[in-house]
Formats: sequence, structure tokens, C-alpha cells
Amino acid sequence: MASTHYMDPERDNPELTEERRRANFDPEVLGDFFWQGQLRRRRQICEYVRSQGAKLAPAQPVPFMTRMEKLEDVARLSVAMRKHAENVIDVGSPQEQSYFNSLICGYDGSPFDLHFAMALPAMINNCDDEQAAEWLPKLFNCEIIATYVQTEMGHGTNLKALETTATYDASREEFVFNSPTITSTKWWPGNLGKT
Repeated sequence: MASTHYMDPERDNPELTEERRRANFDPEVLGDFFWQGQLRRRRQICEYVRSQGAKLAPAQPVPFMTRMEKLEDVARLSVAMRKHAENVIDVGSPQEQSYFNSLICGYDGSPFDLHFAMALPAMINNCDDEQAAEWLPKLFNCEIIATYVQTEMGHGTNLKALETTATYDASREEFVFNSPTITSTKWWPGNLGKT
């Protein structure tokens, strides 16, 4: 879980609290400006997350978890997050979704990161009205989890040379991906290749 102490003066570092008190400007005004008028709303979301205790917190301190424990715990947290989302955030707001996600899953991210940070905004900005009516409610409610595929190492933007295929298997209702050669290997920068 990301630190929420800065939102609660009673849990904040006392030296930082004192520095905020001594500032020659109102830190609340600066905070509201920084968060684009959403400081109060962020505090409400943060307070809700704290009030849920272990339901929305890591099972143990993250630095002491193995890689597998982290993956399993973030999967558990992601499911819990979806169950709690409608109680506290506007599920139609990618900004609130992202903030809620960061409070619960912390800096290592979650399986929903690409969905909310990249795929959902791309759909919002590119759907026509008919597509938006069909797909956006399902995306916002996580009936569909969207992502994207990074380019192949051996081909970059040369789309005609791509080797990976995605074939729909109707009997299993899923796509079967095949990357047959080393040059069709995908490159996943940063957090993208963790799950």
C-alpha cells in the first residue's frame, strides 16, 4: 500500500507536519492546486481505504515478500479493490480509479494498471458514440479487462513483418497467442511484464 500518512496529520512525520505549519503559505491551498481541486476528495478516498484495514492492505510488509507472494497478494488486493470501488469512487473516473488503485496496490502496481492507465483512456478518446455505448460501461465495471501488446523486438514498427498471431478459440472463448521465434519476442518496459 502506498503511504497515506501525509493525508493524516496524526500519522504524519512530526517534522514534516511542523514544516507545513511554519510555511509562509497555506499548504492546503497548494495541495488543492496540485491535486487540481481534488484534495478533499482524495482525503475521502484515502480515509475509506484506511478504514478497511486488512481487507485493502498487504498481507505482510511488501519488502519481506517473495516475488510470488507479491504477485499473489496484489491479485488478492485487486479483487478486493474491485469489490470496494463502487462504495468509494466514481468508477467512471479514470483519475479516481488510478488513485484508488495506487493507494491499495502501491508502487509495484496491479493487474489493472494497463487497463486504467492506458487502455481505458485510449478507448474513451477513440470510440465513436455507438462503440462507447457498447464498450465503455463494460470497461469501467471491469467486465472486460483491456491491455495492449508491445511491439516485437525484431520488427519494431514494421507491421508487415510481425510474426505473432492471435487466433480466437471459440470452444474456450479465448485468444491463443503464438510468438514462434526469438525475433517475435515482446519487449515489456517497466511494470508491464510482472503479471
